[in-house]
Amino acid sequence: MAVDYLVTFRSTGAIGEQYANTICVHDTADTIFGAQAILDMLDTVDTWLTAKYVAMLPSSVVLDELHGFRIPATYGDASEVAGKAIATGGTLGAGDGKMPRETSLILALRSESTSRRHQGRLYLPSPRDSALLGSTSDWLTSTVYWTRVATFGQALLDGKDYGIGQHLSTRIYSRRQHIEGTGDKTKDVKTYIRRPRPHWLRRRVTAP
Repeated sequence: MAVDYLVTFRSTGAIGEQYANTICVHDTADTIFGAQAILDMLDTVDTWLTAKYVAMLPSSVVLDELHGFRIPATYGDASEVAGKAIATGGTLGAGDGKMPRETSLILALRSESTSRRHQGRLYLPSPRDSALLGSTSDWLTSTVYWTRVATFGQALLDGKDYGIGQHLSTRIYSRRQHIEGTGDKTKDVKTYIRRPRPHWLRRRVTAP
């Protein structure tokens, strides 16, 4: 039977600030082959998304780990948890360092539902380069950074084939639906949106 996971990209910046972005991953897991083991699932996510994720990070930010959690059928039940060490630095470049660490580009994810329960977003770590901004209120859309965010977003939409007829796809998880036990707790991502205005992170960036 099909299985859903929460997969978190855990990163650390130069002064110890921590970033975490979580997506919901759906495994078709057909009746013949069954679901992958959770570590195998993380290996597949690694080949699917890691290179595209670090391509959006400055060299001062390291993607430390992919962390996986298997979503149980009933909210609160015990489930599998695993981590896969990555330890790969960003490949976007160092930037000029003039962009604050708290500056984030929002990558919004949308399902076919208009309910807020089935809409998600990722707050990407600061690229640390003021040249990527058209002004203090907008991202330049002609930069390689803007393009790389689109490449990652498209990869989320495309999903990843593995094995024989097996597929991983991106979904949006609703904890509320899961708790209530009504409706679909996950829905397929149908589109992504790069928000043109920079966002200022507060509680999502921590430093020692």
